Amino acid sequence: QLGKLINSVHNVFPLFSGEKIKGCICFIRNYGEISAQYSKAASNLKRADNGNNIKNRHTFAEIVTQDPAMREGLEIISRSANSPSPIMIYGETGCGKEMFAQAVHDISSRRQKTFMAINCAAIPESLLEGMLFGTVKGAFTGAMDKPGIMEMADGGTIFLEAINSMPLGLQSKMLRAIQDQKVRRIGAAKEKGVSLKIISATNT
Repeated sequence: QLGKLINSVHNVFPLFSGEKIKGCICFIRNYGEISAQYSKAASNLKRADNGNNIKNRHTFAEIVTQDPAMREGLEIISRSANSPSPIMIYGETGCGKEMFAQAVHDISSRRQKTFMAINCAAIPESLLEGMLFGTVKGAFTGAMDKPGIMEMADGGTIFLEAINSMPLGLQSKMLRAIQDQKVRRIGAAKEKGVSLKIISATNT
């Protein structure tokens, strides 16, 4: 733009008419802006969970109900809190899925560690992978050495809200990370082991 050289991220999508491709549409974003968003979001997450915010989390004791289905749900999460297996919570928008996720963390052995909540629907696809897994300098033009959320939350719990909004390719990478308990920064040659409780949520 106006002769200025920028590093950009492109998302290209085909345009179909029936079964025939008639063209494509390309969205271009300045990588500098994306990188700045990532740095700000990561910084906010670290500040929000520096230990002073633990008292602001919802606890298991705060969920009071006489509904049989809800009581069964509470019994399930009380048994699964210290299981190494990931948890998926299903429910309509606004029903309190994050409250349940925080309650799981509260009664687990990880309660004094980091709890990070990520809204997958609110973060651009081009930014989400770098936020989760981190980047290494030189991976692409303008990339810097930055830990991802999965590294920063090592030993704690990550809550992935609206997991169904995460791109399928990234879901596959996340599945591998959950299975192996290892993460690889974008552009890195080696993986790093992490210990995480993964809780995801979907409304569909």
